[in-house]
Amino acid sequence: MVMRHFKPGTPQTAQSLAEAEHLPIEEINRILYSIAEEKHVILRLGEGEAAVYMVIPILPGAFEFVLARQSLDSLTEWHRHFCELFEKLYETGYILDHEPKKPPTIKYVPMGQIIRTHPMAYPSDKLEEVYSRYKSFGLTLCQCRITEKVVERGCGKPMEVCITLGPVAEMSIRGGRSRRITMKDALEIKAEAEASGLVTWIDASDPAVGGTSCSCCGDCCHFMRRVSEFNAPASIAPAHFVPRVDLDRCNYCGKCALACPMGAVTVDVINNTYTRNAHRCIGCAQCVVACKPKAIEMVVVPDCEEFLQNRVGVFF
Repeated sequence: MVMRHFKPGTPQTAQSLAEAEHLPIEEINRILYSIAEEKHVILRLGEGEAAVYMVIPILPGAFEFVLARQSLDSLTEWHRHFCELFEKLYETGYILDHEPKKPPTIKYVPMGQIIRTHPMAYPSDKLEEVYSRYKSFGLTLCQCRITEKVVERGCGKPMEVCITLGPVAEMSIRGGRSRRITMKDALEIKAEAEASGLVTWIDASDPAVGGTSCSCCGDCCHFMRRVSEFNAPASIAPAHFVPRVDLDRCNYCGKCALACPMGAVTVDVINNTYTRNAHRCIGCAQCVVACKPKAIEMVVVPDCEEFLQNRVGVFF
C-alpha cells in the first residue's frame, strides 16, 4: 500500500510516507528497504535520514534493476513471478501508450568486421572507441533473455553479454548485480556474441553518467520486439548504415532473411525477388554476415549524422 503514495518524478522521504500511511517510521523503513534494496523496484537516493525514494519506469528501469544479476541461481520464486507478470503486461502493448514521449536513445552497432570497411565514416560506431571513454566495465546476464527463459521461450543464445559502463558499472558492481571485467574482456564478449547472431547496442550519452551495452536477438529483446511485434520503429534510433544488395551476385538463397532479427528482409526463393522494409531495418549487418555470395554490403546513410545530432544530440 505504500506504493500508492508515489508519483512519477516526485521523491518521497520515509517520514512523508510514514505520515501518509499512518505507520511507524521503523515499519516504513523496513518496507522501503525491502522494495528498494532487495527487490529493486524503486530507487533510493542518499543515505540515512537524508535518503529519498522514487518510482522508476518499468522499461527501461525497474525491469533491469530487478533482474540484473550474475547468476540464474539467484532467481527466487518472486523474481520468476515478476518475469511472468512483466511478459503478460508487455504483450498487451502497454509500452507504446505509457512510455515517455522522447526521442530514441538506443543505437545499434554494426558487426565489427563491417565497421572496419568504413574506418573513418563513423568512428563513434566502433566499439573500442566508444568503450575507451570509460574506465569501468561490469558484466551481467541479459534481463530479456532471463525473462524469456523463465516463461519457457528462451532462444538458447549466450546470456552473459550485458555490459555496464562507467559510473553505472560501479553502481552495479557495488550492488552485486555485475562482476568487474576489463575493456579487453568486454570486446571479446561482444565479438563472441556477434558470432552467435546477436546484435550489439549501446545506450550511453554521457561518460560522466555511464551507460549500458547489451547484445540482443529479435526473439527476446523488448526493444527490438517493439518494432517487430508492435510496429514502433521510432523506439530505435535511425541506423548509420543500411544494406545494399548487388542483385547480379545474389543467388536468392534467403539466408539473409533468416538472419535478420527484425524480419526486415523478404526473399522469394522461387521467383528470385528481394525486398527490405526500411522501417524495420536497424542496420545491424547480420544479413551481410549470413550472405555467402557476398552480395550485400553496408553503406552509409546520407545525412544520418546531421539528422541524429539535430534530433537527439550526440550519443552512442
